[in-house]
Amino acid sequence: TLLPSPGNTACCLNEAALNNIRMMGNGSVELVKKVVAHFLKDSPVRIANIDRGMQENHPETIFLAAHSLKSASTTVGAMILADMCKELELNARQGLISDVQDQLARIESEYRKVVAALESYINLLGQD
Repeated sequence: TLLPSPGNTACCLNEAALNNIRMMGNGSVELVKKVVAHFLKDSPVRIANIDRGMQENHPETIFLAAHSLKSASTTVGAMILADMCKELELNARQGLISDVQDQLARIESEYRKVVAALESYINLLGQD
């Protein structure tokens, strides 16, 4: 494999996505680190926007934030998180936001797992 395989990433990361990013960077770990850093910086804003949309009863805000978080999650290989965001995105598009609080709680829980796995992954890359 091109990237280290820390045990706790298997739960929530598709390492093939991270390998693809590395290959786009000609095998360098720097692009992977940049993409992950951007995800870690940007995703809390998306989660906060979902929460804001829920508080303001605004499906469009929820839809846009869930869509962005879904795309970013897919990029870093967080497929379970991406699927959760897709479900929320589809519901918000249809104006079905009564379950957003429960969906957001599940997204936040999965997000914490993804962050821990990505941080572990990046730490191992530093040893590469």
